Amino acid sequence: MSEIRLLLSLAIIAGVSMLSACAPPTEMAATAPTAKKPLPKAASIDSIALLVPYEPTDPQWEVLATNLENGARMAIDHVGMQQEQLRVYATGGNAQQAEEAASAAIADGADVILGPAFSHTTRAVAPIAAARRIPVYSFSNDQTVAGGNVTVLGLTATDRATRLVGFSSVRGFRRAIIVGEDTRSGNSAVDALIRAADRYPHEVLDVIVHEFSQNGVIDAVERTLESAETHQPDIIYFTGTSAGSLPLLTRLLNDRGLGPNELQYAGVSRWDIPQTALRFQAFQGAWFPLPDPSLVNRFGETYEARYGTAPHPLASLGYDGVVVLQAMATDRQFAAMRVREDGATVEGATGHVRLLPDGTTRRGLVIGSIGNQQLYIIRDSPLELAEVTLVDYFEIPETDR
Repeated sequence: MSEIRLLLSLAIIAGVSMLSACAPPTEMAATAPTAKKPLPKAASIDSIALLVPYEPTDPQWEVLATNLENGARMAIDHVGMQQEQLRVYATGGNAQQAEEAASAAIADGADVILGPAFSHTTRAVAPIAAARRIPVYSFSNDQTVAGGNVTVLGLTATDRATRLVGFSSVRGFRRAIIVGEDTRSGNSAVDALIRAADRYPHEVLDVIVHEFSQNGVIDAVERTLESAETHQPDIIYFTGTSAGSLPLLTRLLNDRGLGPNELQYAGVSRWDIPQTALRFQAFQGAWFPLPDPSLVNRFGETYEARYGTAPHPLASLGYDGVVVLQAMATDRQFAAMRVREDGATVEGATGHVRLLPDGTTRRGLVIGSIGNQQLYIIRDSPLELAEVTLVDYFEIPETDR
């Protein structure tokens, strides 16, 4: 297959895979959230309004909405709440319908809003809810919508970058080049990596941002080779995805003598999906953060036993949202910690979820790698999700296998 056909094929796959792996590509933010004082939580949580993108004309949104609702209803049963406490409102995935759904939910007496799924619908809902001092727990991973009455439950670029750079620093890799796509999600990841490097004994020697095209990738290869010769890094961070330009970019670098045998490859996205990515030679030995696969599988098995089908990768966010709300309603200590710098932690569907005062979350991510064309875990997540330091890493046993 020619390089042009390969890149075009991967780009088509990316349109589907990025949604199923994390969230729509437009969800990533380019800047960090501005810390804002959270509004007080509702005095009680008797009625949860679940805002999800049901839209009969869009099968993708229908599947996502169904899975988010299913995850939430699983949690309702598991935490001992009543199914009647959850009322579902369709947003259609658009801002106007989301506004109408939020208004209807408030008129119906909602104590809290769980959802909506995307950043643009969250922005539409937030001021309506804020006017009534109602908290919003969005499924978005766009950290620019966080703060005030909005908490984002999605996995943010900052969370992934912090986990990855901290791990790399402990392993002794501290001279980095960042290679990022000139897209919204790519620029967000670049910014997150730079901020993460500032927290550790870690130096960003160069940042190479390239156009998402064949010519952009080829240009990035030449610039990366020149930068590596000049700066002598020991690690390269990539922001691309395994269903996008990343396979071509890493293959060309490897062919030119700057592959994983010469220095460490690492990325903020999942390099193990789709399944075919495990076979890419240049991916062998790369590091990337991800939720603990054993916990993901456990949730998936429980979900499939109940609903007869495997869950969408975002179904767990519906589950986590209900668990967080139940803790807010029943645990005074949890509610008090919600507005403190050390945050408050619950056990979600795929690991720990810590709520932070700026409206973002930190999740218990593990570090994965690829070897012999299979995924393996080289670092467990920090058990208590404390502010990550070098001491934290050394005190937690590794699980190399």
